[in-house]
Amino acid sequence: MTSMNFRYSSQDFVSEIPKDAKFSKFDQELRGRWDEAVEKGFFRYKLGTLSTRVIEGPHKFVAQLNEKRATDRRKPQEITSTKQPFKPEEFNFNKVKPHEILMEMHPVNLSYPSSNGITNGTISSHTETEECINGEGRGKYQVIINISPLEYGNVLLVPSPHLCQPQIATMEMIQIGVEAVLLSSTSAFRIGYNSLCAYASVNHLHMHAYYVHHRLPVEYWPTKEVVEGRVHESIGWPAQGFLLQLNKENYWNGIRDIFTIVKHLQDKDLAHNMFFTRGSTLGPNPQEDGQTVRLFLWPRISSFGIKANDAFNGACCELGGHLPIKLIQRYNDLTDEQCCELLETCSLSAGDYTTLKKEIKDLFK
Repeated sequence: MTSMNFRYSSQDFVSEIPKDAKFSKFDQELRGRWDEAVEKGFFRYKLGTLSTRVIEGPHKFVAQLNEKRATDRRKPQEITSTKQPFKPEEFNFNKVKPHEILMEMHPVNLSYPSSNGITNGTISSHTETEECINGEGRGKYQVIINISPLEYGNVLLVPSPHLCQPQIATMEMIQIGVEAVLLSSTSAFRIGYNSLCAYASVNHLHMHAYYVHHRLPVEYWPTKEVVEGRVHESIGWPAQGFLLQLNKENYWNGIRDIFTIVKHLQDKDLAHNMFFTRGSTLGPNPQEDGQTVRLFLWPRISSFGIKANDAFNGACCELGGHLPIKLIQRYNDLTDEQCCELLETCSLSAGDYTTLKKEIKDLFK
């Protein structure tokens, strides 16, 4: 199987998902080529249909039993710093086999706010038009299968792999993640990112993408404003974090704003996870409108070295309410309270979170 070139522009974005939506061209290509890779045995194991249960309780966590990912996946790299440099001698995505690359993505005539207007996490006075560059100048990026998949369609989005960038988020990477959500016509398509010291297993810049055909709690969880009209925080979610809302009127503003916060976390040496998904409007009374994209960002305490919990790790998927479980006994007996306790251990202390929230408010003054 050879990779294909997938060219797209903003005309291919699905701004609003109707209830009877069919798979978009992007979905069809990704799913078809992923299925072909399964048939040809390119993965370490056959995923099959995962046993799934919604854990009883107020948070409605979606648990899935995936024992093979725990035993058959590539050994994660040992991470000791949120700014650990790229090491070419270790595994990276330039070393994957050619048949593992499903597609090369080429944005065409696509303008977006560059990171040039952001210095030390703050937004300059330049106008958005002045900060835009043409999509033809952006590098292509690769869609690579995750040979130890956590769910159906699990791929890795790798921007400009030849640049050998460490797993430190860039504006371009966030742009790619948002575009992938917008190219899909199903709310089942999710994007996740783990920073170094936040369960990233490979120190080469990438995001996860996959399908979960179950409603996740972060799709509709209530929120309250932190920065008027721009930044929210979740109410009563076990892991404290921030989120932004994209809709068809403000794609690029949201990308710029979340990168502003991410850059601030990077400067403070704070580990973090992100999760992008379609969902309800933000606020204490969320409403489904078919167009909202929720961008979650969880600052967290760092996890050093190679660690594993017997139930699940608190990475991007788990923080979003999707729990790939490693052991059948834990899958069967895990409770809502236990899930919350585990996710709470990932969060900053109440004092540190309060301080960070004040700093974020100051960023947008």
